[in-house]
Amino acid sequence: MADEGQSLGCAKCGECCTDIRILSSPERIVQAATEEEGNEDAVWIMAHWDPNGRSPTGKGWHYTCRRYDPVHQLCTAWDDRPPVCRRFPFYGDKDAMIERGGGPRENRCSYWLDVPADKRPARVDHPLIPLTVITR
Repeated sequence: MADEGQSLGCAKCGECCTDIRILSSPERIVQAATEEEGNEDAVWIMAHWDPNGRSPTGKGWHYTCRRYDPVHQLCTAWDDRPPVCRRFPFYGDKDAMIERGGGPRENRCSYWLDVPADKRPARVDHPLIPLTVITR
């Protein structure tokens, strides 16, 4: 088990794969995938994510990834996942993200262990997902 304040990585619960929230519309994803050479995220999203509609706030879109296997609770594309998934949930600057009050959207996400307890929002439920059951 990880020390307090250090996760062992993704617990593969699927919460962030079954309700993905991003700012880009399906139309913008198609445009980026076809017009922006080297945009791996857009190409991946277009090929593997199903749009589920606009966010109720109107500030983004909801998607579901077809590569997440809910029966076995694992990512079937773990080794080939795109940058947007590899960078989740801190997207390159964990300290800055935490300082702004950011982190995983999902309450039970194992990555909350990477955020000091006093910096976690009250909405984070405990206990967090146990990581002793991770399989690939």
